Amino acid sequence: MSKHTPGPWEILEVTPDDWQINSDLRDDCLVQMTPTIGHEHLSDEDKANARLIAAAPDMLAALEQVSRMWRVLRDEGMLNMVEEAIAKAQGVNDE
Repeated sequence: MSKHTPGPWEILEVTPDDWQINSDLRDDCLVQMTPTIGHEHLSDEDKANARLIAAAPDMLAALEQVSRMWRVLRDEGMLNMVEEAIAKAQGVNDE
């Protein structure tokens, strides 16, 4: 399993309808957000998706911390939900 580019990831608004998600550790963009086919501008949903993508490394780190905490507290239901989200983010089931 390959690792993702470490965070933080940030949104660079090149133009109002051309957003990039970048990392300080890479010289090129990770994700390019442009209007969907048939639209002239980024929709509010496109912008929300960009924000969610940019937050992914932070959310993964938070979930990993919560997972460690829940192991100590022994709440198996919450632990399973968190670990499934972590596995999805890391692509564990993609192999």
